[in-house]
Amino acid sequence: MPRVVIVERELHEDILGLAYQRTGRIIIDPRQCEDDYLDTLVHELIHVGAPELSERKTIKLAGVIAKNLWKQGYRKKEK
Repeated sequence: MPRVVIVERELHEDILGLAYQRTGRIIIDPRQCEDDYLDTLVHELIHVGAPELSERKTIKLAGVIAKNLWKQGYRKKEK
């Protein structure tokens, strides 16, 4: 698995995140609320780490992981 690099950048309309599986680069739109941001980040990380999963399974798995991380208090640390 490639080294993951996360870049924050405003994306177009309905696109909240992008994952480039070969390079490990993830672009995420920072305009999301914190819990949606976490879900999008986990979703894109799954795309990089398990590219064989369907989009449907990726959405479901990301939701379960992000929801439970949120419940445990994980939040984005301000830079």
